[in-house]
Amino acid sequence: MAARAGVMAGDTITAIADLPVRTPSELAVSLRRAGACATASLAVSDRVASVVVDRCPCESGVTCGELAVADGIRLRTLATAGRAPTLLYVPGIVRDTVETVGLAARGHATLRFDRRGVGDSEGDDADFVTELADLAAVLATLAGPVVLVAHSAGALAATQLLPDPRVAGVLAYGAFAEPWLACVAGSIRRQLARDGAAPDEIARQLARVATEGHSGRSAAYHAQLAAIDPAAAWGRVTVPLVLGHGEHDLVSPPDSPERIAALVRGPVACARLPGGDHYLDASAIEWLLDQLEQAHVE
Repeated sequence: MAARAGVMAGDTITAIADLPVRTPSELAVSLRRAGACATASLAVSDRVASVVVDRCPCESGVTCGELAVADGIRLRTLATAGRAPTLLYVPGIVRDTVETVGLAARGHATLRFDRRGVGDSEGDDADFVTELADLAAVLATLAGPVVLVAHSAGALAATQLLPDPRVAGVLAYGAFAEPWLACVAGSIRRQLARDGAAPDEIARQLARVATEGHSGRSAAYHAQLAAIDPAAAWGRVTVPLVLGHGEHDLVSPPDSPERIAALVRGPVACARLPGGDHYLDASAIEWLLDQLEQAHVE
């Protein structure tokens, strides 16, 4: 779309589909409007061009849809057909699109959704409580059996959906057993120490979490996560649980799988990805799906 409008390096895009683009939220709204049109205007610096809009899913076999949640907000969904159980993706704390997380390689039905204000989903950045309610609304559209595929802080969100008769299992990567703020503090210390940061810089970064938030999320968001008792949260898990952890994960402590395993009340398997880190990339997803097959969750 940009190339067709003649956008060059150094140009400033001021409007898309006749809507101003001054903030990330405005950009998301304008792109949603453009996506609903056959052609859309693109205002660049001192000119306006009309361009043809191509709409295509990020993967073959993906059905793009939308789901209305609280406040009339519509969330974009990406679904694939396949065998049971359905894999429902529960993302971590970072507000990235779920387009890069493909779960259909083993033939399971899958469902992913972009959170409020991400990708083509409406709304603005929300707190944890609101996002958890949205996740519950997405789960409610599925008949089951469902396996929750959760990454990082998403694993804590997944526990808050349990018990639920539709959920047959949980597959968690990079989860943690510590209280949330202790986990964040440990992550910051480990990553900054690796980068050679001075102790006073580490202390400054830690102090900012309570006032400014972290990882692009507000201090209020972190406070809501911190209010959850991880021992009680993991104690809600009675369905089969598979815990994956990257060998070089600096975000989640290395003993997290074993500590979580001691808290759950159902069958649990722990596995480590050689050479893996905290990021759920394509190779980590492939490995994680292998662990699911070995666990025989149905």
